[in-house]
Amino acid sequence: QMVSTAVKLCLEVQDQLAVARGDTSLGATVAQGSGQKGVAEVKDDGTPVTAADFAIQGYMARAIQEAFPNDRFLGEEDATDLREDPALLATAKGMAAKLANDPTLSDDDFLNAVDRGVEASKGKGERVWILDPIDGTKGLITGQQYIVGLAMCVDGEAVVASMGNPGVDPAVMLAVRGHGLRYCASTDPSTLIDQPREDRNRWHGMNYDMTKLAPMNGLGCAVGWGALSDSPTVGVDYPPYLVSRPMDHGSPLPFGPSCAPSEVCCGAQVKYFACARGDVAGFIQFQPELKSWDHAPGVLCVEESGGSVCDGDGNPIRFNGRSFNVAKGIVCCAKEAEAKVRHRLVSCVAESEDIKESQRIAKLGGEGKARVDTREAMKQQAMSYAMKLDQKEDIGEYFEGRSSNMKQDSSLGDGDAKFASLKAEGEARIDKRMKAKA
Repeated sequence: QMVSTAVKLCLEVQDQLAVARGDTSLGATVAQGSGQKGVAEVKDDGTPVTAADFAIQGYMARAIQEAFPNDRFLGEEDATDLREDPALLATAKGMAAKLANDPTLSDDDFLNAVDRGVEASKGKGERVWILDPIDGTKGLITGQQYIVGLAMCVDGEAVVASMGNPGVDPAVMLAVRGHGLRYCASTDPSTLIDQPREDRNRWHGMNYDMTKLAPMNGLGCAVGWGALSDSPTVGVDYPPYLVSRPMDHGSPLPFGPSCAPSEVCCGAQVKYFACARGDVAGFIQFQPELKSWDHAPGVLCVEESGGSVCDGDGNPIRFNGRSFNVAKGIVCCAKEAEAKVRHRLVSCVAESEDIKESQRIAKLGGEGKARVDTREAMKQQAMSYAMKLDQKEDIGEYFEGRSSNMKQDSSLGDGDAKFASLKAEGEARIDKRMKAKA
């Protein structure tokens, strides 16, 4: 119900910003950072932030604290911008008071509620509510898609989640771990319904011919459909999929250079929403360090819809702080994605790091590659030797005699640190063996 209420507020804000859907000419534009004073502002990093961001966070933080006083709350925002702008504070607090039906809401109570988003961890076993008040604020301002996302996690695992997307109907989905995914009825948010999975992009059940996409070229990209003369059709020759990546560099494409990803704006959670509904076969994110509020609600919604979410090594996603790390990136697959399609998406993300390494070595030239190969070979040799040693003094002599070779130029990586770590590990093995003999 909180997410449904927040979605209604967002639609009202869109009207206040006078932004026609799909046309930014009638209202504020993100590029110019313009907007009605007290309604839209721009963060230092250029991300648009509306008063609705703060209003939703303050409203939900207070509601959760009242219902679950022992739980922790983690939100994207803090109240710094509100304290610096009285007009923005007045507008945001007014919205929050309306959401909570509390006209007596004071400035201090509202500011403290917003600041709950940065409160410290309470330790192992805590329940944490993770909120992104508006993921894809650009979408709100420009009349495209965006998400109000809320999840509750226990020891880093999302167990309850809801996402609201004003751009679709029904707009709000709710997931409970082990109990599936349902939707809130548009006419009555307190009523949950089972929404039939629609094949909106006509790809469900398609038996895609992966022979046209294979073999992989060693860099995470299928080489079929790669010629300029190829004109594959999304949904027919390859499934619709989404990509989230830094815009300053490219990334491998799982079905070949000519098989472009579909486009949906804005933010990561609209992509999870699309996967959970079955609109696309998958969503891949080529980043190893991410923000919890951008992913926690979406991960659970996809999993409870029958899909899967993992990192590039196949590990589950856990949210143990404001930021979290994954191996190479995230792979999200819809329920209807065939095993061979899932494999292609996972392989693409898993090999994305190899592309970066290959590019780095290429910049170093032939000599740099040879030195990297030598370093890797020596690491393997040293590990093998350390496991076979029986005398503690031997390991010191072995490593000291090779230290100058192990230490590489800083441009090739942390050679000194790796050497020290390897030596320490070897010595620890010998210490353990000597104690056992004694």
